[in-house]
Amino acid sequence: METAVRRWEDAGSLRQITAREREVLHLFGAGFGTADVAARLEISPVTVRNHAQSILSKLGVHSRLEAVARGYALGLISLPAREQHISGR
Repeated sequence: METAVRRWEDAGSLRQITAREREVLHLFGAGFGTADVAARLEISPVTVRNHAQSILSKLGVHSRLEAVARGYALGLISLPAREQHISGR
């Protein structure tokens, strides 16, 4: 995968990922679905799907799971922080 990642970076596609697409990709990585991403970003589900298709195309992958994995590998997104729940115990 290192060679594929390097080829992809050399192609300049990394610069083409917009800030909003990174937000969407990060939320996919955190486990959010289309409707949840739309609600969180206050955009329509159709817009989320459009961003998703653009991300898949730019990253050269075929699924959201692959996009998230590629995003982590390229440093586009980081692992989501675990929510800390404070117990009254």
